[in-house]
Amino acid sequence: MIRTHAADDTVVLSSSKDRVLLGAGSDRAHILSGSSQNSIDLGADADADLIYFYRPKADQGTSSLINFDVNKDIISPINLDVISSISFAISGGKATLLVDSKPLLELIGDFSKDRLEAAIRRSDLGTSDALTSIAERGLLVADLVPGLFGTAVQRSDGLWYGYSVDLARTISEHLTGSADRLAIRPTESLLSGFREISDGYADVGLLGSSSILSSDISVGVHLSEPYLVDMQTFLVNGLSSATELAGQTIGVMAGSSAKANALAYLNSNGINASILEFPSSTELAAALRTHAIAAIASERTRLLSYQASIPGSQLLEESFAPQPFVVALQNHQGRLREAVNAITQVPAIAAGLGLIDSDVSNLVAQSKRGGTDLNAIQPQVREFLDLESSPDSSGFMGKVVGLSAGFTKRVLARLGNASQLWKRHFPNDK
Repeated sequence: MIRTHAADDTVVLSSSKDRVLLGAGSDRAHILSGSSQNSIDLGADADADLIYFYRPKADQGTSSLINFDVNKDIISPINLDVISSISFAISGGKATLLVDSKPLLELIGDFSKDRLEAAIRRSDLGTSDALTSIAERGLLVADLVPGLFGTAVQRSDGLWYGYSVDLARTISEHLTGSADRLAIRPTESLLSGFREISDGYADVGLLGSSSILSSDISVGVHLSEPYLVDMQTFLVNGLSSATELAGQTIGVMAGSSAKANALAYLNSNGINASILEFPSSTELAAALRTHAIAAIASERTRLLSYQASIPGSQLLEESFAPQPFVVALQNHQGRLREAVNAITQVPAIAAGLGLIDSDVSNLVAQSKRGGTDLNAIQPQVREFLDLESSPDSSGFMGKVVGLSAGFTKRVLARLGNASQLWKRHFPNDK
């Protein structure tokens, strides 16, 4: 049982069969895609509650809303198709909300059809500005590939940590107002993550995807500017050089650029080996662990994650094919892409300017003294950290996308520069 208190609380439901009792206050409940058979009691208080119902999966079951009051409470379906129909079947003190004739929400209360229809606030896929929608609902939904040490791992207490998680939390902080207003949806692979974002089940995806994977059109998503440039190489188990891969089988993730890039590298060096694609990172890592394959070809970031779970494995010194890592987004959401670009570029730009996280407070204090102290700060640093911006100015990169003034300072203070961020999550990388 999940119970909230007498405040404006938020509950996010991502699994199934949860029981929720909302206390007093204007509460928000988010029923994510795939979550079903939940029971949510809105309580008998006089405060308006808001229920966000995200694009349903094909096999999604029905959840129930108890004490739903049509005079104050709102249901907001998120990312339905424009052509999807919403209707109600009313019987006594119960109404069933149907999307394209499929029952998805059971409402317990006293209401009429007209009042029910007035309580619906749709936000259809591709018809609204995602940046505004995310801010209004106060939740960012992000797809991540789990189980990769250093990148995205969920602990036994349910908390997530890793390089991609830090970036996702920082994006959430600046789009919703809080790093905690983030819902992480695990996805099996790069391609499954692209499909889910394209279909509207998630807002963004940090999937280890590369901007040179293929064109935006072919993967059905839009891609941000690179926030990290990595190199591809080989993770081996029992080998010491790329020449020993001759006659061996090398595993790659299905749909990744590693297949073509590894073959190009091997062919250019006269090494004849075969490539085998795997549908998920779990199966790929298991294949190397059991010696079903001799190596994995991928980005160093991902390979370092695999290495932590495969005893005796090591990265070869040979490397090839620079890989820009990007955030995947829904198509035709230019403002969201601009905001994500502005936020995720901060660590790399800070590294180029020689800034680290601990510099922020000192530079802010120095700038407030003004005069020669302010002028002693490099002009590029003053502009980057918005040290001279007025209270109503977003300064630097946030001018176009509407990010708040000084957002670069907060991003740098949270993440550090690119080198700090890397070393925090991959401390053993030489």
